[in-house]
Amino acid sequence: MTNTNITADNIGSVEVTVDLKKNSKYPYMVRLAEQAATLLRTELLKSLGLGNGQHISQLSKFRILHVNIDNCTPGSRWGRMCCGELGVGWAVLCISWSVEDGNKVGMNRNKKEFATSGAIGLDDVCDENVGENFIKKTAMDTAPKYILNHL
Repeated sequence: MTNTNITADNIGSVEVTVDLKKNSKYPYMVRLAEQAATLLRTELLKSLGLGNGQHISQLSKFRILHVNIDNCTPGSRWGRMCCGELGVGWAVLCISWSVEDGNKVGMNRNKKEFATSGAIGLDDVCDENVGENFIKKTAMDTAPKYILNHL
């Protein structure tokens, strides 16, 4: 009988995919999502101590963390400046993840949407890359920590 407790210690590999390729008419958003996926994977590997991406010390502990970027948009700079408090133009990074054991059984499926607030509309006055910077910062910092805390 296998232990179904999922912790960072028994994750042996990380896979990050982007689901926008088939659906997006905006190549810029696909590229941004791919950059976010690379940053997210790098940070997860670093946090898990996996280095090159795979570590199988004990086969019984081998589990794969599957992460998918479901939605990624830098939002609209002008939308945030004009009506950000109403939710217009927000930057959004939506991810889902699950853990798969060696028998290809998915466990603990989760989903989280990270979004800016209307307050960043003030930042847009000085910086035209606020939405893109939010996506990258979320992929490098906020999202990996959240995923690992919610396995």
